[in-house]
Amino acid sequence: MVRTISGIIVSFCLLLGLSVFEVLYVQRVFQNFDEQIRYLFKKSEDNVATYEDGNTVRIYWREKKKSLYLFIPHEKLENVDYQLNEALGYLYEGKFEDALPKLEVIMELCIRIPREFSFKIENVF
Repeated sequence: MVRTISGIIVSFCLLLGLSVFEVLYVQRVFQNFDEQIRYLFKKSEDNVATYEDGNTVRIYWREKKKSLYLFIPHEKLENVDYQLNEALGYLYEGKFEDALPKLEVIMELCIRIPREFSFKIENVF
């Protein structure tokens, strides 16, 4: 009986610890990504962004996306990919005004996705 109760307590602590790690990790990755997108957005507003600037952001995203697949559903991350690729296509063509809405969508996703996977009552039930 004592081993069963202690096993339950240890399992609960492990589950709670992993959940906290997941939330903090996802928030940190998206916060860093959001900073890079905001910088790219500012450069696009000033019409000085280059395709290389956007490609640097894409390289960062591809590296971090691999580990995010453990925590976040595939379709959420693919939406970020889709918007980022379209924005980079516009930057490649020098269409800064067309890239701005795509970057705004990514900035909103950087806020919404971590919020959907945080410790809130609406996310639990």
